[in-house]
Amino acid sequence: MGSRDIATLFALHAYQSHPDGIELSSGETAAEYVDCRRALGNPDVLAWAVRDVRFALLDGTHAVGGPALGAVPIAVAVALHTFRRWFCVRGSAKDHGTREMVEGLLHPGDRVCLVDDVLTTGRGLLRAAHHCRERGAQVVQVIVLVDREQGGLQAVRKELGSDVPILALCTMSEIRDQARRGLHG
Repeated sequence: MGSRDIATLFALHAYQSHPDGIELSSGETAAEYVDCRRALGNPDVLAWAVRDVRFALLDGTHAVGGPALGAVPIAVAVALHTFRRWFCVRGSAKDHGTREMVEGLLHPGDRVCLVDDVLTTGRGLLRAAHHCRERGAQVVQVIVLVDREQGGLQAVRKELGSDVPILALCTMSEIRDQARRGLHG
């Protein structure tokens, strides 16, 4: 992969321009979209993203997880490479079986790192943090691949407190700049 960074990879594999607008999971409409799930389907992109998350992961973290579906490939891959447990938080409880909101392995007392693919409003991460706390786990870190720079980072920081490190591996501006360089470079 050479000297490519995560913003470059997302510019190549995930960035889309939608002049008429595209609806985001937050319900908002945007002229730009980053399809991280599609990009993370590429093993080179997933490996690069996981490498960056692994380097940032705090020692003493027991489990990695976040909102379904965006966090799942990240959490599973990071767990596999770091020998930590993974979990995900559903958008709504399933109507069969155990009817759980949290899937995977999350135990009371766990120190967890929440991960997600794209951060817009922060609602999904905050919902995941709530369910972690309900289970007796402590959120000690948040890592997102892309910050859309629409206030989500600040909302998560405000809710979780300044003692919880929050890291975005790249921003929408960085991806946009890389995409424009690719188109005109």
